[in-house]
Amino acid sequence: MPKRPSKIDPKDSLLVEADLEKQVFDFLHERNWRIIRHRPRGLRGRQRMGEIGAADILAIRPASFGKLDGFFLELKRKGQKPNTEQTEWLAERIRERYKAIWCDSMKQFRDWYGRQYY
Repeated sequence: MPKRPSKIDPKDSLLVEADLEKQVFDFLHERNWRIIRHRPRGLRGRQRMGEIGAADILAIRPASFGKLDGFFLELKRKGQKPNTEQTEWLAERIRERYKAIWCDSMKQFRDWYGRQYY
């Protein structure tokens, strides 16, 4: 039986999610952001923890004395999109006036970041 071709062709310079995560984290650390990984809801032992659809990452940094700036971030592999619960969770945070985004490329993240912070 012939081997199925990989969906990610290295010639297309597509990144797996972990590679994108490293690039984004390096970018944010250079700008003094603290990264907090949020674990989505699931079984942890016998307890359910977290919120269904919650973003994987919260990035924060001081804005002024006693205040923080921050945003929720969901990273996806190139070409993937958040599921329904994730999309609804991010939309709800935006309605609550939080900054929240999902992205599947470093360019998409940099473009969003540039609009928010420059």
